[in-house]
Formats: sequence, C-alpha cells, structure tokens
Amino acid sequence: MSYKVAVIGAGNMGSEYIRVFRDRLDWEVVGLVSRSRESAALMAADHGGLDVFGSVRELFEVAKPDVVIVAVPVNVTLKVLRRVWEFPWACLVEKPPGRNLQEAIRLERESRKAKGQTFVALNRRFYESVTGVKEKFADDDGPRFIQLIDQHSPVEALKAGTPREVAANWQFANAIHSVDLLRFLARGRVKRVTKSLWVGSQQNFVIEANVNFSGGDRAVYTSYWNTPNTWSLSCSTPARRVLLSPLERGFLQLEGERLVQELVLEGRDVVYKPGLSLMIDELTNLMSHSEHRLVGLSEGLKSMLLVERLFRTYRIIK
Repeated sequence: MSYKVAVIGAGNMGSEYIRVFRDRLDWEVVGLVSRSRESAALMAADHGGLDVFGSVRELFEVAKPDVVIVAVPVNVTLKVLRRVWEFPWACLVEKPPGRNLQEAIRLERESRKAKGQTFVALNRRFYESVTGVKEKFADDDGPRFIQLIDQHSPVEALKAGTPREVAANWQFANAIHSVDLLRFLARGRVKRVTKSLWVGSQQNFVIEANVNFSGGDRAVYTSYWNTPNTWSLSCSTPARRVLLSPLERGFLQLEGERLVQELVLEGRDVVYKPGLSLMIDELTNLMSHSEHRLVGLSEGLKSMLLVERLFRTYRIIK
C-alpha cells in the first residue's frame, strides 16, 4: 500500500525529507508549499518536478495527502501548525516544538484540538547508532550511567543570519537534540538536576549538569557554548559500555574485555540525513495502524522542560 505525503517548507530539511520519501515504494510525494513560491518551485525542480501549491488549504483539498511534514523556521512553526490543524491529516513537525518553553506549552495545548495527530521529529532517537544502543541495553537491568557532551555556537548562528529571537533561545533550537537523548536512554522521570558553570567570558562558557532519574539511572551532561568541542555519548552498566563518537558511529565494550568493537549498522544514515529513514519507517507503521515509536508533542514537551531546567539562569546571547 502507498501513502501520500506533502511538505511545507522549501529549505534544506524539506529537501532532505523529499529525498527519503522519493526513494520509497510505500510513499508518494504529492505536493509542496512554501512562504516563497519561487523557492518552492526551485526545490520542486530539484526533485524531478513536484506540484507546488499556494496555501495549506489548497494542498490538502487538491493533493489530499495522508501526512504533512512541517519543516519551516521555528519562528513561524506555531503559525503554520494552526493552519495545518484545520485538516485531518497526520503531521510530523521539525524540532524544536516551539521557540521557547512558553510557546512549546501553548503548541502542545492547542494540538489537542487538532483534527489530526501531530508528532515532533526528534530524529536523533532514530539514528541507527542510537537504536543500536537501545538494543544492546534492552535486556540489561543494571543501572545506567550516561555521559553526553555537546557544543553550540549561537553567536556564529546569529552572524549567519539566524533571527535574534531564535539565537537567543538556542538551547531550545539546538540543545534539544542532545537533551532529548538523555531522556530517551535513561529510565524513569527526571528526579533531580544539579548544575555547575565554568565561564571563560560572557558568551564562552561550559555547563555541567548531573541529572538523576527515578529509575535509578544517572547522567552527566556537559555543554560547550561558543567554545570548541565535539559531540559524543556513552552509556554504561556494570556489564557493558557503548560509545557514540561521533553520534553516528557506535562502539561496544563488554565487561572483562579490552577489545572495543564497532557496531554494525545498516548504512541508511550514510545515504540519508541521519535518523530520517528509520523515522519514516515509524511513520509507515503509524499509517498502517501498527505499533510505532513516533514522538508525540507531550513527550517532546518533557524534553523542552528539561532544557529549561538545565539552562534557566544562563543568557545565551547578550
């Protein structure tokens, strides 16, 4: 069976989604909408020709998609979703689900009145490497110790043309990726957060946080701001340790062994933007009424709440 999908947004992410869908037999890309009709026409041509529509309503009524992908700048996400929610299609919206916590809360509340279901595209949960971590620890009941390091450059984003309101909330726009992984891999709810801060200057700083979960797991999160570093994640129990460095590659070490072996992955995250192909598998499961792992807005909001706790007192852009 084939399902119809449309994309709202003519930027890089919209293009990445189209590329994955066009390579699948179970999906048909039936239309595209963008604030700029010229940009939409250019992207449609890049993908061999797609129908471009002038509005969300026209897209729904003419193309009749089963699913719509919302891949627009975060400062217009809520405005676009309000139009999308007028129609009974499933929606996958790019993260973050809101420019800040207040908007994320508003968005989640308004979504309850929507005619269709809405999910947030937290694609790092669907990295092949992250899926490998979940599989390696699925039957391991030992307490998990998670170490996650990330790096963010909102000053550079601002220089590159990112709107100030987005750069000033860069913890939601960008750190949501890593913070969500903490919640995804640890068991239970967030129980306690303690933080320390190293400051090199007003804008160059490092935050370290200890996060304890009700299931007994613990995480140490270290975040470098306008300071060079790379992203990495490790998850350990007494029996094994998995390291993702970079996040797209995984390495396994078992208790009592010095040998570190690389996880064997399918390679889809090499062909496509990491996480998108497996996430679309889950979208297919949704449409076929099978069990799926898509992330609802309520679950996404929990990660936004943790971002707020981690970065509450820090000024990202002066």
